[in-house]
Formats: sequence, C-alpha cells, structure tokens
Amino acid sequence: MDSRNFVISGWFRVAVQALVVIAEADGACSSSVIAQELKAHATFLRRVTVQLVSADIIVAREGRSGGYQLALPPQHITLAQVYRAIQTVNLSEETAAAPRGNRVKAIQIHRYGDIDNLVYEEVPDPVLSAGEALIRVHAVGVNPADFRGRQGLAKSIWGPSPFPVILGYDISGEVVEVSSGTTSFVPGDQVYGMIRFPYIGKGYAEYIAAPLNEIARKPRSIDHQHTAALPMPALTAWQAIFDKGQLQKGETILIHGASGGVGHVAAQLAKWKGARVIGLASERNADFLRHIGVDTVIDYMKQPLEAVVKEEEVDIVLYAVPTVIANTNSNLESSLRTLKRGGRLVSIARNLDAELEQNKLFQNKEIQSFFFSVQSNASQLVEIAQLVDSGALTAQLQTVIPLQEARKAHELIETGHVRGKIVLQVTE
Repeated sequence: MDSRNFVISGWFRVAVQALVVIAEADGACSSSVIAQELKAHATFLRRVTVQLVSADIIVAREGRSGGYQLALPPQHITLAQVYRAIQTVNLSEETAAAPRGNRVKAIQIHRYGDIDNLVYEEVPDPVLSAGEALIRVHAVGVNPADFRGRQGLAKSIWGPSPFPVILGYDISGEVVEVSSGTTSFVPGDQVYGMIRFPYIGKGYAEYIAAPLNEIARKPRSIDHQHTAALPMPALTAWQAIFDKGQLQKGETILIHGASGGVGHVAAQLAKWKGARVIGLASERNADFLRHIGVDTVIDYMKQPLEAVVKEEEVDIVLYAVPTVIANTNSNLESSLRTLKRGGRLVSIARNLDAELEQNKLFQNKEIQSFFFSVQSNASQLVEIAQLVDSGALTAQLQTVIPLQEARKAHELIETGHVRGKIVLQVTE
C-alpha cells in the first residue's frame, strides 16, 4: 500500500510517505523518528514539529515560517492506524490549510487618549517564544482595564510611549501552534485566558502568542463569545471572595455592583459555596440578580443600606465597581456598620486605606481590609470551566460587537452601566 490510494495533497502526501517508510521497516514509529523522517522527505519545509495526541487521530496544521505541525497518536503509531486516521480526516486540496502570511488584523492605539485613537489595521504576525502557545482568537472580552489603558491610566506600568499597543486581556480561541517541548496543549485545543495583565495584553487581534501558564481549556458547554466574557471577571471574583475574603459556607456576603462583570460572577460563586448573598444594583437589574440566585436585592438608588441590612449581619463586603464608592464616605460607613466584628472588607475598585485609617468603626470592629489586583491563574481557570460545565456558573453577555467596531464597545463600557460583559467577535 502507498499514499496514492488516499485523497491527500501537498506536504500531507510527503508526511504519509515518510510514515510508510518507517512503518514498512519496523511496523511502528515514535515522534522523534517521525520528525527525522519528515525532514528527510520534505526538504522544502523549513521546520517540522511532531506532537503526540490521544486517540487514533492524525491532525495536520500549518506552522510558522513556512513550517508545519503534525499531531499523531501517543507513543507508537502503526501503519494501519495511519491509514485509518487519514481516511477519517479525508484531507484534500480544499481542506489543506493555507499559510497565514505575516500580517494579521488587530485594534491598536498609537497614542493615549479617547476612543478615536482605536485603529483597526494590519499588524505583524505574533512571534512565538518559549513557554507560549500561538492562539487564533475567536472572541475577546472588553474590560474597564482596556479603556483605562487606552486613556493612559496604566502609563506607570506600560511606560510613557510603548506604542503601538494592542489592547485586550480576555481571550477565547484555538491553539494553532505551541513552543518546542510543550506537552500540556496541542494544536486544536480550545482555550481561554487572561493574558499578561496588567501589562500590554495584545488580545484585540486575530492571533496572539500567550504564555502557557495563563491559559486553560475553555468550558465545553458554551461558545467562544460567552467564554471570552469570563477570564478577568471570574478570576477577580474568585480571588476576591475565596483567596482574600476566605468566604465559607453559611456566611453572608454583601456585594456592591452585583450586576456588573465581576459582581454577577462573585454572586454565583458565593451561592455555589453555600453563602447567603445580598446584592446592590439598580432596579432594572433586580430580576437578573434574583435569577442567578441573589437572596436579597437592594436598589441602591432608592433604598438606604441600613434600612435593609442589620448591623453586624454581614461577614464580607465586596466592592466590585469603582463608581459605587466614588466621592462617598457615607456608603463606606454604612457598609462598615453591616460587618460583623472581625469581618472582611474586599475592594477591587480602589485602595480604601486612606479612608479606613481614620475610621473608628473600622478600628473598633477589628475589620480586615483587602485591596488587590487580579493575577492570571491557570488552575483557577480550570476550576471555573468545570463550574460552567456543571451549570453552577453562567457568563452574562450584554452584547457582541465585531472587532473593527471596538470604539462602540469602549463607548458602552465607559458608561459604567453595563450588565454582564461586552465581547468583541474577532474570527469565526
């Protein structure tokens, strides 16, 4: 038997011919031997990478710089397996991947400023470094951190002139290629992650080179758009109420901004943990919060907190949005009254130390205060994906907008009245 019996084309035919040579010699072949033979037979290729994946599947994908990747079953592959897999995939001229070229579409800024500085243009293809995966981005979530970065509020981290800058942290997409020696991911894996926060994320682009320790396999039960709504809000909520707040079953948590990107995830995580949840939001979001399990909903525009929540009734107070506490000390005072002695106050909005240092109620109750910046955490993303697939956590979308209309997305999120998340559709 030879490769001419099968409908394959180009380098795929060369790959099978190399496998046939090995298989006819000893009946089996390992990944290192396959790579060696491929290089010998396909001299026109500049680089060949062979990866082993589970099941009887042979997967061929384009690589970079004119090279290609071939994924094969684990350890040893027999000639029969090769042919069975090729028949299943049925590669032809039409299905063979074409090279991407060296330019991709992205949203960039060339200076700090307003939304008019968001430009949709071609940029160089990402360069894959050690410990990274090249990902074809299907969708990217829009966060307040994006427009703050655009405005120059991250200048102390990014520098005064880092341009051009590709914004965006929360991506969901497909692995196209991985760096040499990587075994945790293979081409074709569907993944998501919060990339390089608080530095320049580069998520508003068709392709991104992402650190392997910042991605995880996406939830199987939802699409890329809903998945892209998760990373930063879910990681922030997780780290706020579990890592910092140490929320326990049976405790009560009060969430300011409960209907926002972080708040609505924190509410669901708290319910999953077995806690009682009190959520502050506008009246228009009350039904939504009840639907996701919030026990008591307070319209902060009409109901004073102390009229609904008793003194020392709450174990944790979470400030999930900056607008809630901007220019108002009375709100903080009311929240402190609801906290039990030794309670926990967690803020992702801004540092409250200046207000708390002079607050006698805070000192007398021995309240613990936490202000932190979210960090990428692949193991937490794995747990979050499992919760989504189990039905314990849902991602709320407000709208999905094409990448080239990123200005519209920033305009919406800057209002501060978004329920759930805004997501940019990058590729199909």
